[in-house]
Amino acid sequence: MLDARSRVVSGPNKIGDADWADWVQDRALYMPTTIDPHYATPLEMHDPGEPENKGAVLVTPLGKGMYVYTTLSLLRQIPGGIPGGPRLFVNLLSVGLDQPKKVTP
Repeated sequence: MLDARSRVVSGPNKIGDADWADWVQDRALYMPTTIDPHYATPLEMHDPGEPENKGAVLVTPLGKGMYVYTTLSLLRQIPGGIPGGPRLFVNLLSVGLDQPKKVTP
């Protein structure tokens, strides 16, 4: 994780090592190797012996919301019953939402 504060990995689900376990086939495909500096890169991943790549998830403000680009193979993880897939998908959908307000009893 390059940015532990990013909504991609911090909420509503806190993403950790267990969320990447047992992924089916590829974690990501066709990751860009050149990234415009306007994009935040909250993740870095690579196979053993391969160079680091920050292109699996790119995030940038757009209008009143956020634009999220991902090459993660979520279409394999969610139907495959891999818990980290849907947890990460929900986080990607939540990137542009306001942080939840703390409620005091």
